[in-house]
Amino acid sequence: MSMDEQSQTLTPPSAANAEALWRQANDLAAQGNLLGAVPLYLEVSDLWPDSPTVWLNLGIVLGALDRHEEALQCLLRAQGLDRNDPHIHYQLGQMHGQLGQLETAAQSFLAATASDPGYVDAWLGLADLSLQCRETELAQQYLNEVFLIIPDHPAGSFLQGNLFLREGDIDGAAESFAIAYNATHDPACGNNLASVLGQLGRAPEAIDLLEGLLKERPDYKLAWNTLGGLHMGGERYSEAREALMQALQIDDAFHAA
Repeated sequence: MSMDEQSQTLTPPSAANAEALWRQANDLAAQGNLLGAVPLYLEVSDLWPDSPTVWLNLGIVLGALDRHEEALQCLLRAQGLDRNDPHIHYQLGQMHGQLGQLETAAQSFLAATASDPGYVDAWLGLADLSLQCRETELAQQYLNEVFLIIPDHPAGSFLQGNLFLREGDIDGAAESFAIAYNATHDPACGNNLASVLGQLGRAPEAIDLLEGLLKERPDYKLAWNTLGGLHMGGERYSEAREALMQALQIDDAFHAA
Protein backbone atom coordinates (compact mmCIF):
# COMPACT_ATOMS: atom_id res chain seq x y z
CA MET A 1 0.00 0.00 0.00
CA SER A 2 1.32 3.48 -0.86
CA MET A 3 1.01 6.06 1.90
CA ASP A 4 2.55 8.96 0.07
CA GLU A 5 3.28 11.68 2.60
CA GLN A 6 4.91 14.15 0.29
CA SER A 7 4.31 17.76 1.33
CA GLN A 8 1.45 19.52 -0.36
CA THR A 9 1.04 23.20 -1.27
CA LEU A 10 -2.32 23.64 0.42
CA THR A 11 -3.93 26.37 2.49
CA PRO A 12 -6.45 24.46 4.63
CA PRO A 13 -8.71 26.16 7.20
CA SER A 14 -6.70 24.65 10.07
CA ALA A 15 -3.30 23.70 8.72
CA ALA A 16 -1.86 22.37 11.98
CA ASN A 17 -4.91 20.21 12.70
CA ALA A 18 -5.05 18.86 9.15
CA GLU A 19 -1.33 18.04 9.10
CA ALA A 20 -1.61 16.20 12.43
CA LEU A 21 -4.66 14.21 11.27
CA TRP A 22 -2.91 13.40 7.97
CA ARG A 23 0.19 12.05 9.70
CA GLN A 24 -1.89 10.08 12.19
CA ALA A 25 -4.05 8.55 9.45
CA ASN A 26 -1.00 7.51 7.44
CA ASP A 27 0.67 6.05 10.54
CA LEU A 28 -2.43 3.97 11.39
CA ALA A 29 -2.72 2.74 7.81
CA ALA A 30 0.96 1.78 7.72
CA GLN A 31 0.48 -0.16 10.98
CA GLY A 32 -2.45 -2.06 9.49
CA ASN A 33 -5.13 -0.29 11.56
CA LEU A 34 -7.27 0.48 8.54
CA LEU A 35 -10.54 0.93 10.43
CA GLY A 36 -8.85 3.49 12.63
CA ALA A 37 -7.42 5.33 9.63
CA VAL A 38 -10.70 5.73 7.73
CA PRO A 39 -12.41 8.34 9.97
CA LEU A 40 -9.20 10.36 10.13
CA TYR A 41 -8.87 10.38 6.35
CA LEU A 42 -12.51 11.49 6.14
CA GLU A 43 -11.75 14.39 8.49
CA VAL A 44 -8.74 15.34 6.40
CA SER A 45 -10.83 15.17 3.22
CA ASP A 46 -13.14 17.82 4.72
CA LEU A 47 -10.15 20.05 5.44
CA TRP A 48 -8.28 19.31 2.18
CA PRO A 49 -11.06 18.50 -0.31
CA ASP A 50 -8.86 19.38 -3.28
CA SER A 51 -5.98 17.05 -2.40
CA PRO A 52 -5.86 14.05 -4.76
CA THR A 53 -3.45 12.25 -2.41
CA VAL A 54 -6.00 12.28 0.43
CA TRP A 55 -8.68 10.74 -1.77
CA LEU A 56 -6.14 8.26 -3.16
CA ASN A 57 -5.09 7.05 0.28
CA LEU A 58 -8.69 6.85 1.47
CA GLY A 59 -9.57 4.83 -1.62
CA ILE A 60 -6.66 2.44 -1.04
CA VAL A 61 -7.68 1.86 2.58
CA LEU A 62 -11.36 1.35 1.74
CA GLY A 63 -10.37 -1.09 -0.99
CA ALA A 64 -8.25 -3.06 1.47
CA LEU A 65 -11.35 -3.27 3.69
CA ASP A 66 -13.34 -4.70 0.75
CA ARG A 67 -15.49 -1.58 0.59
CA HIS A 68 -14.96 -1.49 -3.15
CA GLU A 69 -17.79 0.80 -4.27
CA GLU A 70 -16.80 3.45 -1.73
CA ALA A 71 -13.16 3.04 -2.69
CA LEU A 72 -14.00 3.50 -6.36
CA GLN A 73 -15.78 6.78 -5.66
CA CYS A 74 -12.78 8.09 -3.72
CA LEU A 75 -10.37 7.09 -6.47
CA LEU A 76 -12.55 8.71 -9.12
CA ARG A 77 -12.50 11.86 -7.00
CA ALA A 78 -8.69 11.67 -6.91
CA GLN A 79 -8.57 11.17 -10.68
CA GLY A 80 -10.76 14.22 -11.22
CA LEU A 81 -8.25 16.28 -9.27
CA ASP A 82 -5.14 14.87 -10.97
CA ARG A 83 -5.50 13.07 -14.30
CA ASN A 84 -1.74 12.59 -14.76
CA ASP A 85 -0.90 10.57 -11.64
CA PRO A 86 -0.13 6.99 -12.77
CA HIS A 87 -0.69 5.61 -9.28
CA ILE A 88 -4.27 6.88 -9.24
CA HIS A 89 -4.89 5.22 -12.61
CA TYR A 90 -3.32 1.99 -11.33
CA GLN A 91 -5.44 1.90 -8.18
CA LEU A 92 -8.53 2.57 -10.28
CA GLY A 93 -7.57 -0.41 -12.43
CA GLN A 94 -7.25 -2.56 -9.33
CA MET A 95 -10.65 -1.46 -8.05
CA HIS A 96 -12.43 -1.92 -11.39
CA GLY A 97 -10.91 -5.39 -11.53
CA GLN A 98 -12.23 -6.20 -8.05
CA LEU A 99 -15.69 -5.15 -9.22
CA GLY A 100 -15.47 -7.36 -12.33
CA GLN A 101 -15.22 -4.38 -14.69
CA LEU A 102 -12.33 -5.85 -16.67
CA GLU A 103 -12.46 -3.62 -19.74
CA THR A 104 -12.51 -0.46 -17.61
CA ALA A 105 -9.72 -1.89 -15.48
CA ALA A 106 -7.60 -2.39 -18.58
CA GLN A 107 -8.22 1.19 -19.66
CA SER A 108 -7.06 2.44 -16.27
CA PHE A 109 -3.90 0.31 -16.35
CA LEU A 110 -3.16 1.58 -19.87
CA ALA A 111 -3.59 5.15 -18.63
CA ALA A 112 -1.04 4.41 -15.90
CA THR A 113 1.49 3.13 -18.43
CA ALA A 114 0.84 6.13 -20.67
CA SER A 115 1.69 8.44 -17.75
CA ASP A 116 4.65 6.28 -16.67
CA PRO A 117 5.93 3.69 -19.18
CA GLY A 118 8.07 2.17 -16.42
CA TYR A 119 5.11 1.37 -14.18
CA VAL A 120 5.72 -2.38 -13.85
CA ASP A 121 2.65 -3.14 -11.71
CA ALA A 122 0.37 -1.63 -14.34
CA TRP A 123 1.92 -3.82 -17.08
CA LEU A 124 1.46 -6.82 -14.77
CA GLY A 125 -2.17 -5.85 -14.24
CA LEU A 126 -2.69 -5.78 -17.99
CA ALA A 127 -1.00 -9.16 -18.41
CA ASP A 128 -3.14 -10.67 -15.67
CA LEU A 129 -6.36 -9.31 -17.17
CA SER A 130 -5.35 -10.64 -20.58
CA LEU A 131 -4.76 -14.10 -19.12
CA GLN A 132 -8.15 -13.98 -17.43
CA CYS A 133 -9.69 -13.20 -20.81
CA ARG A 134 -7.60 -15.93 -22.51
CA GLU A 135 -5.88 -13.37 -24.73
CA THR A 136 -2.48 -15.05 -24.52
CA GLU A 137 -0.73 -13.07 -27.28
CA LEU A 138 -1.71 -9.80 -25.64
CA ALA A 139 -0.64 -11.12 -22.24
CA GLN A 140 2.77 -11.98 -23.67
CA GLN A 141 3.15 -8.49 -25.11
CA TYR A 142 2.51 -6.96 -21.70
CA LEU A 143 4.88 -9.39 -19.98
CA ASN A 144 7.55 -8.46 -22.52
CA GLU A 145 7.19 -4.86 -21.32
CA VAL A 146 7.71 -6.04 -17.73
CA PHE A 147 10.86 -8.00 -18.59
CA LEU A 148 12.29 -5.07 -20.56
CA ILE A 149 12.13 -3.05 -17.34
CA ILE A 150 13.07 -5.81 -14.85
CA PRO A 151 14.37 -9.09 -16.32
CA ASP A 152 13.21 -12.15 -14.35
CA HIS A 153 10.69 -10.07 -12.43
CA PRO A 154 9.19 -12.52 -9.86
CA ALA A 155 5.51 -11.67 -10.35
CA GLY A 156 6.05 -11.43 -14.09
CA SER A 157 7.76 -14.82 -14.08
CA PHE A 158 4.81 -16.32 -12.18
CA LEU A 159 2.38 -14.99 -14.80
CA GLN A 160 4.73 -16.15 -17.55
CA GLY A 161 4.63 -19.64 -16.02
CA ASN A 162 0.85 -19.61 -16.06
CA LEU A 163 0.92 -18.46 -19.67
CA PHE A 164 3.33 -21.25 -20.67
CA LEU A 165 1.14 -23.73 -18.80
CA ARG A 166 -1.91 -22.59 -20.74
CA GLU A 167 0.01 -23.04 -23.99
CA GLY A 168 1.22 -26.52 -23.01
CA ASP A 169 4.86 -25.54 -22.57
CA ILE A 170 5.52 -27.45 -19.33
CA ASP A 171 9.31 -26.99 -19.45
CA GLY A 172 8.91 -23.26 -19.91
CA ALA A 173 6.38 -23.14 -17.08
CA ALA A 174 8.76 -24.97 -14.74
CA GLU A 175 11.59 -22.55 -15.54
CA SER A 176 9.41 -19.50 -14.96
CA PHE A 177 7.86 -20.81 -11.73
CA ALA A 178 11.35 -21.68 -10.46
CA ILE A 179 12.51 -18.09 -11.04
CA ALA A 180 9.48 -16.76 -9.16
CA TYR A 181 9.78 -19.23 -6.28
CA ASN A 182 13.53 -18.84 -5.80
CA ALA A 183 13.10 -15.06 -5.65
CA THR A 184 10.12 -14.96 -3.28
CA HIS A 185 9.48 -18.36 -1.66
CA ASP A 186 5.83 -17.53 -2.21
CA PRO A 187 3.75 -20.69 -1.60
CA ALA A 188 1.63 -20.21 -4.74
CA CYS A 189 4.80 -20.15 -6.84
CA GLY A 190 6.16 -23.22 -5.07
CA ASN A 191 2.91 -25.13 -5.45
CA ASN A 192 2.73 -24.39 -9.17
CA LEU A 193 6.38 -25.36 -9.60
CA ALA A 194 5.83 -28.66 -7.78
CA SER A 195 2.78 -29.40 -9.90
CA VAL A 196 4.64 -28.96 -13.20
CA LEU A 197 7.67 -30.88 -11.90
CA GLY A 198 5.30 -33.75 -11.26
CA GLN A 199 4.04 -33.51 -14.84
CA LEU A 200 7.65 -33.66 -16.04
CA GLY A 201 8.26 -36.93 -14.18
CA ARG A 202 10.29 -35.24 -11.44
CA ALA A 203 8.01 -36.29 -8.58
CA PRO A 204 10.75 -36.81 -5.92
CA GLU A 205 12.01 -33.26 -6.53
CA ALA A 206 8.45 -31.94 -6.37
CA ILE A 207 7.75 -33.76 -3.10
CA ASP A 208 10.93 -32.43 -1.51
CA LEU A 209 9.96 -28.92 -2.55
CA LEU A 210 6.45 -29.23 -1.10
CA GLU A 211 7.65 -30.75 2.17
CA GLY A 212 10.05 -27.85 2.63
CA LEU A 213 7.35 -25.34 1.71
CA LEU A 214 4.88 -26.88 4.16
CA LYS A 215 7.34 -26.68 7.04
CA GLU A 216 7.19 -22.92 6.61
CA ARG A 217 3.51 -22.72 5.60
CA PRO A 218 1.62 -25.66 7.14
CA ASP A 219 -1.64 -23.77 6.58
CA TYR A 220 -1.33 -23.78 2.77
CA LYS A 221 -4.00 -26.24 1.71
CA LEU A 222 -3.16 -26.21 -2.01
CA ALA A 223 0.31 -27.58 -1.28
CA TRP A 224 -1.12 -30.41 0.86
CA ASN A 225 -3.49 -31.27 -1.99
CA THR A 226 -0.68 -31.26 -4.57
CA LEU A 227 1.47 -33.39 -2.26
CA GLY A 228 -1.40 -35.85 -1.88
CA GLY A 229 -1.76 -36.10 -5.64
CA LEU A 230 1.95 -36.74 -6.10
CA HIS A 231 1.90 -39.52 -3.49
CA MET A 232 -1.14 -41.05 -5.16
CA GLY A 233 0.68 -41.02 -8.49
CA GLY A 234 3.47 -43.01 -6.84
CA GLU A 235 0.98 -45.41 -5.23
CA ARG A 236 1.95 -44.24 -1.74
CA TYR A 237 -1.64 -44.21 -0.58
CA SER A 238 -1.04 -43.88 3.15
CA GLU A 239 1.10 -40.75 2.62
CA ALA A 240 -1.45 -39.44 0.13
CA ARG A 241 -4.30 -39.88 2.59
CA GLU A 242 -2.33 -38.12 5.33
CA ALA A 243 -1.58 -35.12 3.08
CA LEU A 244 -5.18 -34.85 1.86
CA MET A 245 -6.49 -35.06 5.41
CA GLN A 246 -4.19 -32.17 6.32
CA ALA A 247 -5.79 -30.13 3.51
CA LEU A 248 -9.28 -31.00 4.75
CA GLN A 249 -8.42 -30.07 8.32
CA ILE A 250 -7.61 -26.59 7.01
CA ASP A 251 -10.79 -26.44 4.88
CA ASP A 252 -13.34 -29.23 5.21
CA ALA A 253 -15.15 -27.90 2.10
CA PHE A 254 -12.02 -28.15 -0.09
CA HIS A 255 -13.57 -30.17 -2.91
CA ALA A 256 -10.33 -30.93 -4.75
CA ALA A 257 -8.92 -32.67 -1.66
